[in-house]
Amino acid sequence: AQRRIKRRLQELRKLALKEATADTKRVYLTLWQAPLKKHGGRISVRWRTKGFAVLQFDKSEPVLDITNSIVILTLRLWTKRGFVAALFESPTCASWSIASTTPRLRSCARPWSLPNLPAKAQNKVAVGNQEGWIALGFLKHSYECNVPAALEHPATSYLLKTKEFFDIVKTCHAKLADFHQCCFGAAWWKPTTLVSVGKTPANQW
Repeated sequence: AQRRIKRRLQELRKLALKEATADTKRVYLTLWQAPLKKHGGRISVRWRTKGFAVLQFDKSEPVLDITNSIVILTLRLWTKRGFVAALFESPTCASWSIASTTPRLRSCARPWSLPNLPAKAQNKVAVGNQEGWIALGFLKHSYECNVPAALEHPATSYLLKTKEFFDIVKTCHAKLADFHQCCFGAAWWKPTTLVSVGKTPANQW
């Protein structure tokens, strides 16, 4: 299975190189499905018009599973070697949302998890934590590789209240921008925060 995933990733890279124009030969990565497809789609179109290929990694199939260690290592390697032009990530916010109250999973004092949760709630938190660590890791790695990157999450997300997040904001000189998704075509008023590192300010994504 691991060999098959590595082979498929190599195929995706070759296809991306064919899609990218000759003067860029790089790819724009989007991790997880953007909760506001219209907004995430606009960003992808913008990068395509600049001559970059676009690849999305989520959980739709094993080779695209962003929680798979092989996929993570491969994307980090692509970023380090200059194949990635920019990265946009929007990890699942279900367990991180302040609206998750039955049962309550997190708090400002304990953003990674409240104690003594029932088994089902613990599993939900574990999935969210895994994605949170991966998202923060890509944000930091992108900064270290001088690749512009942005993370989108609800403005009230507990992920944005973790010590690890504030450490990244400080060490990576991250910029934050808040907006409401209804401004970009959503049918609801949803306060959202965009966190960016690199040369592209958050309000320009």
